[in-house]
Amino acid sequence: MEEDFEKAGGGYVAYKISKLFNVVSGSQPPIHNRYSEKRDGMVNTITGATTRNGINFYSYSEQSYNHELTISKDGEYAGTVFLQTEPFIVGGHCMGIFTNENYKTMSDESKIYIAALINKVRPMWSGNDRPSVQKSRLENLEIILPSRNGEIEFSHMEEYIKTLEAERIETLEAYLTVTGLKDYHLTEKDEQILDRFAKLNDTQSRAEQSRAEQSRAEQSRAEQSRAEQSRAEQHRVGKWGSYVLSSLFDITGTRSLDEGKLTFQTAGINFVGRVSENNGVKGLISKQNFEPNEGKTVTATVIGNYKYVKYQIEPYYTSQNINKLRPKKKLSKRSIYYLITYIQKFVSQYDGQQSGYKLEDINGFELLLPTMNKEPDYDFMSDLIRAVEKLVIRDLIEWTNKKIAATKEVVSQGE
Repeated sequence: MEEDFEKAGGGYVAYKISKLFNVVSGSQPPIHNRYSEKRDGMVNTITGATTRNGINFYSYSEQSYNHELTISKDGEYAGTVFLQTEPFIVGGHCMGIFTNENYKTMSDESKIYIAALINKVRPMWSGNDRPSVQKSRLENLEIILPSRNGEIEFSHMEEYIKTLEAERIETLEAYLTVTGLKDYHLTEKDEQILDRFAKLNDTQSRAEQSRAEQSRAEQSRAEQSRAEQSRAEQHRVGKWGSYVLSSLFDITGTRSLDEGKLTFQTAGINFVGRVSENNGVKGLISKQNFEPNEGKTVTATVIGNYKYVKYQIEPYYTSQNINKLRPKKKLSKRSIYYLITYIQKFVSQYDGQQSGYKLEDINGFELLLPTMNKEPDYDFMSDLIRAVEKLVIRDLIEWTNKKIAATKEVVSQGE
């Protein structure tokens, strides 16, 4: 593709960000306009967070943007760029990179291409204190773009991204097939689990939504099967129970290492830092003069602009200000993931401030869990996570199938 582009007179030219975009600083909505769950009329609020495409919470706003770029402004992941494809506003610790009047028709593919170029220079934002993106420096940042006859060649960027996307989708399809993850069909047990969770939450059942999509004949057979099972055994719903986190985990600080004095290597023991990427693992180090933390425990960062909770399957060492949560009972991986969603919600209360929570705060955190016979129903939690995984994989498979059908020709043309 590159060879054909150059033969046709194409080349690469440096352009300032300000030629194509207006950089707009964000502002944090008032505390009463920040919601953890999205409701009708709300839009995504993008902050400096680098998970969930930068979405930190939801807000009501009369004005919003869409199909534009955002960039995290400060913190460890300063300079991370996302394309937003849902209505949004720009919150704190973030800036918008909005196409100017001359380039309003720029496609999402071209924006993804440019976002990748800006992400590539993330190290330039590091400073003596903490990384920070300055508005004027971003506006004057030069990026190298395909050009022909003195004009930016957006069609080349679009073709490049579509080709890359098609290749990645085919790789994903092969991975899902080899790992068996393509088996996303809900079993009768999965449907019962989703129904029970829906009843616990008094919300519409995803299983019912799934069954509504079946043909009339399939639905009739499913209903007959459920009726027979219902006559054989009454389905248990259970209830919610309140638990203090310290009753479920032994929570302690960890013995830390100074990352600046470490040498990372190709093999060794995981070193976990206060980051989100790669499950918090920043690299591998050699065995130290004390034992690493045991695997199958949870790490929770204490300080930093954003806090992260991760499940560490293998033994690990840590950087400063990271707590370790060891389950008091032997739990499955999926049960742990269920509990992590609650723990993450707790630590996220302290996002946006460098100082963190105290050990007694996390020990005393109360959470509601599915309960059966006055005990946490860990089997149900594990089964629920598995059913949700299938629903997510189903959506992914359906999306990739559509993309594969539409882009196979693009791959063959690029060979």
